[in-house]
Amino acid sequence: MRSNRFIIAVLVFYFILNILSLPEANALKKYKHTWKIGSVGPDGVGWAVFAKKKLAPKIAEVTNGEVGFSWYWGCIMGDEEDYLAKMRIGQLQGQLGSVDSVIKGCPDMAVLNLPFLFNDYGEVDYIRKHLRDRFDKGLMDNGYKMLIWFEQDFDVIFSTKYEIRTPEDVKKSKFLIYGSEVEEATIKALSGSPIPIPVPEVSSSIRAGVFDCAIGPSLWWLGAQLYTITKSILVTPIRYSPGMIYITKRSWDKLSEKHKIAINKELPDLERRFNIYIRDGNAKALKAMINYGVKAVKLNEKELAVFKKRTRPVWDNLAGKAYPKKLLAEIIVLLKEYRNSKK
Repeated sequence: MRSNRFIIAVLVFYFILNILSLPEANALKKYKHTWKIGSVGPDGVGWAVFAKKKLAPKIAEVTNGEVGFSWYWGCIMGDEEDYLAKMRIGQLQGQLGSVDSVIKGCPDMAVLNLPFLFNDYGEVDYIRKHLRDRFDKGLMDNGYKMLIWFEQDFDVIFSTKYEIRTPEDVKKSKFLIYGSEVEEATIKALSGSPIPIPVPEVSSSIRAGVFDCAIGPSLWWLGAQLYTITKSILVTPIRYSPGMIYITKRSWDKLSEKHKIAINKELPDLERRFNIYIRDGNAKALKAMINYGVKAVKLNEKELAVFKKRTRPVWDNLAGKAYPKKLLAEIIVLLKEYRNSKK
């Protein structure tokens, strides 16, 4: 058994190593407009691979080589609060951010992070179809331009100590959070006492045993190699978390109208492909960690009902605070419409 786990561990290691060794496309080219993009995500995982290998080359192509990217991965430029500060002074032009970054850019999008709001990605895509333009405008009003709305994941709960099946299990865990007001309210609704910490400190804090539980995307957890000390994963999805690549409106406005039109024309297909890639990547990352030997925990119907009942009040408690009440009501109607169409 140990030899099998060792072989799997080696395969996972070489999977990560091979991805990390991919050369960055167009890294040495000079552009008329270079967008410096920060990200808390580690290099080599799905978001980074697609951004460097697909997104950047396509933008360079349709702008005749005038617009390029320079990427800063794995918190080397700080955390997402630092990125916003650097964007304000022009040290960075944008960020490839997590759900916390998305909400800072467009606070209304916090509604998408509610626990058990969505059942699957089909529902997410339906809401994206109806509300993307509104969220894009919200970002623009705040001084940003949305390039890609991608998926962080249907986030799962990782634990280095306990199997999480009940609110009592959450209560006895040392739970860290690095996300939004919605995340904090969700964990508290499950009887947890979450402590917010900066993203650059997540990995070291988990390894040091300061915390033993966190919620997040499978790709990030695998990329940070935290699976090696993880005991179990609650694979029942708790929440959908959007991610986003966005830049300052100031940077966008420097482009010619011709380039703006060309980029906007490509964004829908790039976003669609990006999300297919990330969804597949998260699924493979989760499977790789389970194959390595991390125990997968799935809530049964009774346990899931308890989690949903505990967290449902979060929706109404944050309405009018974290996001508009009317927006939540509209999303509920749209989801009902979508679900009825599938019956």
